[in-house]
Amino acid sequence: MNYKIKKVMSKKNMLKKLKLFDMSIYDKYFENKNIFRGEQISRLGHIKNISNDNNLYKCIVMGTEEYDVSFRLNGETLEETSCTCPYFEENNKNCKHIYACLYNIKAGNVSKKLNFELETQINDFFDTYNELDKQVIDTYHDIPSNIANEYCNSIQGIYCIVDSYKNNLYKYFIRDDELVNRINSVIEKKNILNNAYGEYNKGRLRYLMNKNKEENSNRVNDNSNKSNNIILGTIFLTGLKSLFSLSDKK
Repeated sequence: MNYKIKKVMSKKNMLKKLKLFDMSIYDKYFENKNIFRGEQISRLGHIKNISNDNNLYKCIVMGTEEYDVSFRLNGETLEETSCTCPYFEENNKNCKHIYACLYNIKAGNVSKKLNFELETQINDFFDTYNELDKQVIDTYHDIPSNIANEYCNSIQGIYCIVDSYKNNLYKYFIRDDELVNRINSVIEKKNILNNAYGEYNKGRLRYLMNKNKEENSNRVNDNSNKSNNIILGTIFLTGLKSLFSLSDKK
């Protein structure tokens, strides 16, 4: 099998690769805490009655109460924002409810598709892990234990980390940023796995080659010793014959 090393990607590049909308173009309109909370509100499904009239969007966001939200989108510009929640009315700042509605409209499928990509990478990791584990089990018997131990030590713990990601797929409380981090983490863990197996295989082949050279060298030495013994034996027998010949002449 050919195990390729994959590169991790920034969130921007990953969204581009997966053809998903990048919400970061609207980050300048919101405080970080409202981006975080708004994203969760959207994924929890607390938005209803979305309407669009010439890019003027309206919806109801369910929080402590039901809040009326409206804003206009002019390309990448967010305009005419409004919300009936206390935060917006008291601070005149864009709130989590506005972000939740905006996220739902522009990036409502992002979380699901990032989870799907994460699930794909996780399954690929486990397939590779199981295949390499099988190959190590099939080949470690004819080599010193320290070579296999080095492989096991190199990959120690990465299985559990990826398994924990698997157990939290499609959970609403995991943000898109964290999903991107986890996708990259799985790619990195697979690279560690492939590198560890590559080193194991090199060590194994190096040991077997050295062992083969040693056996060939010993075989040559044995054959040389046998040849020497034959020559010495021949010389000895020739000497005996010469002695007997001299004795017969006398």
